[in-house]
This record gives sequence, structure tokens and C-alpha cells, in this order.
Amino acid sequence: MASSPHRRPAPCCASLLAPPRVLVLGDVMRDVIVRPDGPVRPGDDRRADITTTWGGSGANLAAWLAAFEVPVRFVGCVGRDDRDLQADRMRRQGIEPVLAGHPEAPTGTVVAMIDPQGERSFLTDRGANDGLTRAFLPADVLDDVTLLHLSGYALVGPATRDTVLQLLVEARQAGIPISFDPGSAAFVEEV
Repeated sequence: MASSPHRRPAPCCASLLAPPRVLVLGDVMRDVIVRPDGPVRPGDDRRADITTTWGGSGANLAAWLAAFEVPVRFVGCVGRDDRDLQADRMRRQGIEPVLAGHPEAPTGTVVAMIDPQGERSFLTDRGANDGLTRAFLPADVLDDVTLLHLSGYALVGPATRDTVLQLLVEARQAGIPISFDPGSAAFVEEV
């Protein structure tokens, strides 16, 4: 008997086809994208196309996973004043947000300078991203997670680095696989 492409898998195999439930730990950033209309001359003006949007490598990955209907929980730290706005934005994208609202630091900002050839240079203020501590997170943050994804940017700040290391230990003890995106070569060298 030929198998049909519309045939449902047997119940014993259905769990093998279920998408993972991913926990992404990473940054939320306010992206200021600058595209000068020519070479930048130090100490002088240059016209440019400037746009502002929300980003961060971790938040972007969570958004893409949600767009592909992968259940995703995002863990990060933003400025206290942005917490509700960012949580609502993520929920609308299909992401389960676990966001700490840092009481002092603002949400991180990156200025991306993109030259006419497409080469990118970044000026980064990590802001609240460097302030994520395990105390901000619920004890059950890893519950129902089948993959923990870590952004290398989360290793830059000492407090967040400690949080990452704690979650790594907890994930390993729970048998949760881990994936890692090293992020910025300059920041990795710095750490």
C-alpha cells in the first residue's frame, strides 16, 4: 500500500514531529539604522536615511521562530519604562515574554552605520541587557523547554554572564539541549 502525503503519522511518532519549545536568552535593542548617502567626513555633515526599529539578535531570533510557529519563550532585560511595551509587542508576535524591567538602565540601543556598499559598523550601548540576573527570572523559566538558545551578546556583561552560566547548569541538569550564537567577534574577544 502506497503512503499518502496527507497521511497522519502514527501516534508513537507524532512527538518526534512536534516542534521544539525554545527558550531564547538574549538582547532587546532599539536599532537606529543610518545609511549615509556617501562617505562620512569627520567633523562635517552628511545627509542620511535614518530609521528606528526594535531589534536585538535574541529578540529577532525569537520573532523568526514565532513566525514559523515554533513555540518560543524569550528571556531578556529592558528598561523599566519599556517593559510593558516590549512584552505586548512580543505577545503580538507569538512570543512568550519573560522580561525584566531594569530599575535604572534604559533599554539598549545600537546605531548601525551602513555604507553605500552595504558594510555595517555598529555603535552599541547595551543598557539594561547587561543587567539581567537570575533573581529577575521565575524559578520555572525552563519548564516545558526542549531547547535553550543563548546569544553570545548575553556573555558581555558580568551580571548577565552569571545568569547565562546558571541557566546552562540548570538546563544541563534537566537534560535540555543548548544552542549558541557567538554574536559579535569584537565582544567575544573582549570577554
